Amino acid sequence: MELPSAPSAAVLEFCARDHGLLIDGAWVEGRGRAIDVENPSTEQLLATVRAGSSEDVDRAVGAARAALVGEWGRISPAERGKCLFRLADLMEGAALELA
Repeated sequence: MELPSAPSAAVLEFCARDHGLLIDGAWVEGRGRAIDVENPSTEQLLATVRAGSSEDVDRAVGAARAALVGEWGRISPAERGKCLFRLADLMEGAALELA
């Protein structure tokens, strides 16, 4: 499979948006260092994103633990697995766009 040499319009549009961290169902700006995202074949800067800080990680882990007390935790492990495999299939189908 030949990979495109330039990012598609959809990728460029995605990269132009503000990105954050999904923590406890809300998008928040990471409080860690800035990370430049570059096209590895051209070194073109596509986006700059913020990494999560240790505090962001603590909040995310706390939210994940709390989620297991809620609806997600009431779903059987087998059903959760099916959901995750479905997500993996969707990601695989969009692998070029995600890459």
